[in-house]
Amino acid sequence: MLHEVFAALHASHALKRDILRVARVSLIALGILILVGLVLSFLPSSAKPPLGEVTLENVDLVLYPAADPNAKWTFKAGVVKYNPESRSSVATKLSEGQRLVKGKLDLILKSDMITIDSNDNLSTQIAEVYIPKGCWTVKLGQKTGNMVMINQDSGYQASFADVRGPNTHSKGGPMSASFDLEQQFNLQHPHDEYVQGGKESCVNGKLLKESQ
Repeated sequence: MLHEVFAALHASHALKRDILRVARVSLIALGILILVGLVLSFLPSSAKPPLGEVTLENVDLVLYPAADPNAKWTFKAGVVKYNPESRSSVATKLSEGQRLVKGKLDLILKSDMITIDSNDNLSTQIAEVYIPKGCWTVKLGQKTGNMVMINQDSGYQASFADVRGPNTHSKGGPMSASFDLEQQFNLQHPHDEYVQGGKESCVNGKLLKESQ
Protein backbone atom coordinates (compact mmCIF):
# COMPACT_ATOMS: atom_id res chain seq x y z
CA MET A 1 0.00 0.00 0.00
CA LEU A 2 2.79 2.46 0.95
CA HIS A 3 4.57 1.62 -2.26
CA GLU A 4 1.47 2.60 -4.25
CA VAL A 5 1.12 5.85 -2.26
CA PHE A 6 4.75 6.80 -2.93
CA ALA A 7 4.31 5.88 -6.59
CA ALA A 8 1.25 8.12 -6.80
CA LEU A 9 3.09 11.01 -5.13
CA HIS A 10 6.04 10.56 -7.47
CA ALA A 11 3.71 10.62 -10.47
CA SER A 12 2.02 13.73 -9.13
CA HIS A 13 5.36 15.54 -8.73
CA ALA A 14 6.41 14.48 -12.23
CA LEU A 15 3.14 15.78 -13.64
CA LYS A 16 3.66 19.10 -11.91
CA ARG A 17 7.18 19.34 -13.32
CA ASP A 18 5.87 18.63 -16.82
CA ILE A 19 3.15 21.25 -16.42
CA LEU A 20 5.67 23.82 -15.20
CA ARG A 21 8.00 22.94 -18.06
CA VAL A 22 5.22 23.36 -20.63
CA ALA A 23 4.12 26.61 -18.98
CA ARG A 24 7.72 27.89 -19.01
CA VAL A 25 8.13 27.03 -22.70
CA SER A 26 4.78 28.68 -23.51
CA LEU A 27 5.78 31.85 -21.66
CA ILE A 28 9.11 31.94 -23.47
CA ALA A 29 7.37 31.46 -26.81
CA LEU A 30 4.85 34.18 -25.95
CA GLY A 31 7.65 36.50 -24.93
CA ILE A 32 9.46 35.88 -28.23
CA LEU A 33 6.28 36.61 -30.19
CA ILE A 34 5.70 39.85 -28.27
CA LEU A 35 9.33 40.89 -28.84
CA VAL A 36 9.12 40.14 -32.55
CA GLY A 37 5.87 42.10 -32.74
CA LEU A 38 7.46 45.10 -31.03
CA VAL A 39 10.45 45.01 -33.38
CA LEU A 40 8.23 44.78 -36.44
CA SER A 41 6.07 47.66 -35.20
CA PHE A 42 9.08 49.97 -35.30
CA LEU A 43 10.15 48.93 -38.77
CA PRO A 44 8.92 51.04 -41.73
CA SER A 45 5.99 49.51 -43.50
CA SER A 46 6.79 48.08 -46.90
CA ALA A 47 6.13 50.46 -49.79
CA LYS A 48 3.02 49.95 -51.81
CA PRO A 49 3.67 48.41 -55.22
CA PRO A 50 3.84 51.15 -57.87
CA LEU A 51 0.73 51.67 -59.93
CA GLY A 52 1.08 50.97 -63.63
CA GLU A 53 1.14 53.63 -66.33
CA VAL A 54 -2.13 54.11 -68.21
CA THR A 55 -2.04 54.62 -71.98
CA LEU A 56 -4.97 56.13 -73.90
CA GLU A 57 -5.36 56.76 -77.62
CA ASN A 58 -7.25 59.44 -79.57
CA VAL A 59 -7.98 61.57 -76.53
CA ASP A 60 -9.76 64.92 -76.25
CA LEU A 61 -7.95 66.57 -73.35
CA VAL A 62 -9.60 69.38 -71.39
CA LEU A 63 -7.85 71.21 -68.56
CA TYR A 64 -9.47 73.48 -65.98
CA PRO A 65 -6.44 74.83 -64.07
CA ALA A 66 -7.15 75.72 -60.44
CA ALA A 67 -4.57 78.53 -60.64
CA ASP A 68 -6.52 80.21 -63.46
CA PRO A 69 -10.26 79.53 -62.97
CA ASN A 70 -11.27 81.64 -65.99
CA ALA A 71 -9.16 79.54 -68.35
CA LYS A 72 -9.83 76.31 -70.19
CA TRP A 73 -7.34 74.34 -72.31
CA THR A 74 -8.25 71.85 -75.01
CA PHE A 75 -6.01 69.41 -76.89
CA LYS A 76 -6.49 66.55 -79.29
CA ALA A 77 -3.85 63.90 -78.67
CA GLY A 78 -3.11 60.69 -80.53
CA VAL A 79 -1.56 59.15 -77.40
CA VAL A 80 -1.72 60.11 -73.72
CA LYS A 81 0.31 58.30 -71.06
CA TYR A 82 -0.84 58.94 -67.48
CA ASN A 83 1.31 58.20 -64.43
CA PRO A 84 -0.91 57.69 -61.35
CA GLU A 85 2.06 58.02 -58.97
CA SER A 86 3.10 61.53 -60.10
CA ARG A 87 -0.39 62.40 -61.44
CA SER A 88 1.27 63.67 -64.62
CA SER A 89 0.46 63.02 -68.28
CA VAL A 90 2.51 63.01 -71.46
CA ALA A 91 0.53 63.81 -74.60
CA THR A 92 1.97 63.11 -78.04
CA LYS A 93 0.78 63.24 -81.65
CA LEU A 94 -0.94 66.52 -80.86
CA SER A 95 -3.07 68.65 -83.04
CA GLU A 96 -3.04 72.29 -82.01
CA GLY A 97 -4.18 73.11 -78.52
CA GLN A 98 -6.23 76.09 -77.49
CA ARG A 99 -6.53 78.26 -74.41
CA LEU A 100 -9.86 79.94 -73.88
CA VAL A 101 -10.55 82.63 -71.29
CA LYS A 102 -14.20 83.10 -70.32
CA GLY A 103 -15.09 81.15 -73.47
CA LYS A 104 -13.07 83.37 -75.85
CA LEU A 105 -10.03 82.12 -77.77
CA ASP A 106 -6.91 83.48 -76.07
CA LEU A 107 -4.11 81.56 -77.78
CA ILE A 108 -3.27 78.60 -80.00
CA LEU A 109 -0.46 76.26 -78.99
CA LYS A 110 1.48 73.92 -81.28
CA SER A 111 3.94 71.31 -80.04
CA ASP A 112 4.89 67.70 -80.80
CA MET A 113 4.69 66.67 -77.15
CA ILE A 114 3.36 68.20 -73.96
CA THR A 115 3.88 67.09 -70.36
CA ILE A 116 1.09 68.07 -67.98
CA ASP A 117 1.88 68.00 -64.26
CA SER A 118 -0.52 67.56 -61.34
CA ASN A 119 -1.22 71.33 -61.29
CA ASP A 120 -1.95 71.44 -65.05
CA ASN A 121 1.29 73.30 -65.78
CA LEU A 122 2.74 72.43 -69.19
CA SER A 123 6.30 71.71 -70.28
CA THR A 124 7.81 70.86 -73.65
CA GLN A 125 11.05 71.19 -75.57
CA ILE A 126 9.78 73.42 -78.36
CA ALA A 127 6.44 75.18 -78.77
CA GLU A 128 4.82 77.77 -80.99
CA VAL A 129 2.12 80.07 -79.69
CA TYR A 130 -0.19 82.31 -81.67
CA ILE A 131 -1.95 85.10 -79.77
CA PRO A 132 -4.91 86.53 -81.72
CA LYS A 133 -4.97 89.67 -79.58
CA GLY A 134 -2.05 91.53 -81.12
CA CYS A 135 -1.41 88.87 -83.77
CA TRP A 136 1.76 87.67 -82.06
CA THR A 137 3.58 84.50 -83.10
CA VAL A 138 5.94 83.30 -80.36
CA LYS A 139 8.37 80.43 -80.93
CA LEU A 140 9.65 79.09 -77.63
CA GLY A 141 12.66 76.92 -76.83
CA GLN A 142 15.42 75.18 -78.75
CA LYS A 143 16.26 71.55 -79.44
CA THR A 144 19.24 71.66 -77.08
CA GLY A 145 17.96 74.19 -74.55
CA ASN A 146 16.05 73.88 -71.30
CA MET A 147 12.43 72.84 -71.30
CA VAL A 148 9.79 75.44 -72.07
CA MET A 149 7.50 75.97 -69.08
CA ILE A 150 3.93 77.23 -69.33
CA ASN A 151 2.74 77.99 -65.81
CA GLN A 152 -0.97 78.47 -65.31
CA ASP A 153 -0.51 81.30 -62.82
CA SER A 154 2.18 83.30 -64.64
CA GLY A 155 2.67 82.42 -68.33
CA TYR A 156 5.75 81.44 -70.33
CA GLN A 157 9.32 80.69 -69.33
CA ALA A 158 11.84 79.75 -72.03
CA SER A 159 15.58 79.83 -72.57
CA PHE A 160 15.01 81.29 -76.05
CA ALA A 161 12.12 83.06 -77.77
CA ASP A 162 11.42 84.37 -81.26
CA VAL A 163 8.58 86.91 -81.21
CA ARG A 164 6.93 88.31 -84.32
CA GLY A 165 4.10 90.81 -84.58
CA PRO A 166 2.91 93.63 -86.81
CA ASN A 167 6.02 95.34 -88.19
CA THR A 168 8.27 93.96 -85.47
CA HIS A 169 10.52 90.97 -84.83
CA SER A 170 12.51 90.26 -81.69
CA LYS A 171 14.48 87.23 -80.53
CA GLY A 172 16.68 86.42 -77.58
CA GLY A 173 16.55 84.81 -74.19
CA PRO A 174 15.85 83.81 -71.57
CA MET A 175 12.28 85.04 -71.68
CA SER A 176 9.48 85.24 -69.16
CA ALA A 177 6.12 86.66 -70.13
CA SER A 178 2.43 86.63 -69.35
CA PHE A 179 0.08 84.81 -71.71
CA ASP A 180 -0.90 87.98 -73.59
CA LEU A 181 2.66 89.47 -73.54
CA GLU A 182 1.13 92.68 -72.14
CA GLN A 183 1.06 92.28 -68.36
CA GLN A 184 4.65 91.07 -68.35
CA PHE A 185 7.28 90.72 -71.06
CA ASN A 186 10.95 90.24 -70.19
CA LEU A 187 13.22 89.16 -73.04
CA GLN A 188 16.90 89.26 -72.19
CA HIS A 189 19.65 89.90 -74.76
CA PRO A 190 17.12 90.84 -77.45
CA HIS A 191 17.89 91.34 -81.09
CA ASP A 192 15.14 93.67 -82.34
CA GLU A 193 13.98 94.52 -85.83
CA TYR A 194 11.37 97.17 -86.51
CA VAL A 195 9.85 98.17 -89.83
CA GLN A 196 9.43 101.94 -89.89
CA GLY A 197 6.19 102.83 -91.63
CA GLY A 198 5.33 99.15 -91.92
CA LYS A 199 2.07 98.15 -93.50
CA GLU A 200 1.18 95.20 -91.30
CA SER A 201 -1.78 95.42 -88.94
CA CYS A 202 -3.75 93.09 -86.67
CA VAL A 203 -7.40 92.82 -87.71
CA ASN A 204 -9.78 90.45 -85.89
CA GLY A 205 -6.93 88.25 -84.79
CA LYS A 206 -5.32 88.05 -88.22
CA LEU A 207 -2.08 89.66 -89.37
CA LEU A 208 -2.79 91.63 -92.53
CA LYS A 209 -0.85 93.91 -94.82
CA GLU A 210 -2.24 97.22 -95.98
CA SER A 211 -2.56 96.02 -99.56
CA GLN A 212 -4.98 93.32 -98.33
